Amino acid sequence: MKTSLRAALPAAALAMTLSFVSPTIALAGNGNGNNGNGNGNQPKEPLIPVGTLDAFPTLVQTGTHPTLTWDIQYPEAANDVVDVDPDDDTVTPTTDLCMEISVLGASYQIGTRRGKPVWGYVQAQVRIGGGTWNQFFYNTQDKVKPNQTYFASSVPAGQPIDIRARCYDGSRWKDWRSTGYPTDNVIALVNGQRPPSSVPAFNQGNIESFLEPYLDAGGYINIGPKDVIYLIELGQTNTNASGFDLQDLVVLASFDYCKNNNGHGNNVDGVDVSNPGQGGGGPNGEEDPSGNIDDEIR
Repeated sequence: MKTSLRAALPAAALAMTLSFVSPTIALAGNGNGNNGNGNGNQPKEPLIPVGTLDAFPTLVQTGTHPTLTWDIQYPEAANDVVDVDPDDDTVTPTTDLCMEISVLGASYQIGTRRGKPVWGYVQAQVRIGGGTWNQFFYNTQDKVKPNQTYFASSVPAGQPIDIRARCYDGSRWKDWRSTGYPTDNVIALVNGQRPPSSVPAFNQGNIESFLEPYLDAGGYINIGPKDVIYLIELGQTNTNASGFDLQDLVVLASFDYCKNNNGHGNNVDGVDVSNPGQGGGGPNGEEDPSGNIDDEIR
């Protein structure tokens, strides 16, 4: 989007400095998709404006004034595309989006054996727009694959997203812990927010190793700008109990604008959404006999 003259002045100075090199100057680039840091699908840095700045003429002589044309896009954050209800932690997109869910950890422990933890089963489900609950995880901590997408779906604007989970304590299933109504057992946070310091685990620094990459040195959430992280306590309801750590299940929901499909099961960027990562095309520019771009690893 266009910006004010005041906001553009520093960029204009940069353009005049570099205009001898190129008529079009990229202010910055943060890309889209996974940036290799394992913290969701959105790059975390740099969270700075991106865009282009054109100067004409490209060679500026003393006493002349170039014409500057700029197109600056300011970085979006989760709060720009979704609303997170502070009371019941329901997430509602404000525009049509695509969502991917990852499970970072499911560390519900029911005991120890030979000095090693015995993990209890955790079941997790997601519901969009008040519809059917869809299961995306049913396993134990040692089976968690944090880099795997456990659920993916488009989400229309205004359709609330709820997540619920429960655990098996070795003899019975405990109650569901869910967004959608006020509870201390489920918290949805965005980048830069801080988990409640009153929780014993966070207060005492007893953080599970799988959660550490998603917290900065000050204890604030460190995820992608359009990600939402869910911290869920399954075994306790007493917030003062030492076992109340909001780490029995940790889920990362990554939001982005949906990509257009070319009608052959492939997105316009070459990713076959029906079979991602299984083809031989994509980045190599290879095509199948029908002339369609094959899929690539996302």
